[in-house]
Amino acid sequence: MQTILTEHHAFYEVKRSKFLAFLIPHDQFAVRLEALRAEHPKANHHVNAFFRRINASGQVEEGFSDDGEPKGVAGMPTLKVLQGRGMINVGVVTVRYFGGIKLGTGGMARAYSDAANALFESLETTEYIPPFFLPVQAAYTHLGRLEFLAGQYADVALEVDVYGAEGIEGRLCGRQAHVRAVWEAFTKG
Repeated sequence: MQTILTEHHAFYEVKRSKFLAFLIPHDQFAVRLEALRAEHPKANHHVNAFFRRINASGQVEEGFSDDGEPKGVAGMPTLKVLQGRGMINVGVVTVRYFGGIKLGTGGMARAYSDAANALFESLETTEYIPPFFLPVQAAYTHLGRLEFLAGQYADVALEVDVYGAEGIEGRLCGRQAHVRAVWEAFTKG
């Protein structure tokens, strides 16, 4: 599976209808969708689709919106492009300005697919590495040190589930090698 770290965009035009497509990291997707609606208030449609991994066991969540286009001719073709390209933890928003010529349902489905595919013409992706989760417990007197060690890696986070009388229970998550390095440093120190 592949993912992206930064947003990408592409332009596609067919029969005077303009399609502005945006490929967005999923953690920015909802905010960016609303921003694009605000930036393009005169656009006829803001079609979107997303595909993301939601837990360590590999469960995925996907969704799409036709945003007023006929059912199944906009969001679903966009989602199929993401799946076909092996993308994960991303979303696509396609802003459409109607050009005055009707495309028909088949033409519309092709246009939205083509707009999504245009995003990949010069796109550099990065390999998606699923996060690793390590259950941890730490006394409050050592919590600051654990947080400091986790902070040494941009991809490691400490998630706390329980604040008990003596300390915390939770997990470290991130790349496996980095999580293990944090835990080894913490337990040795």
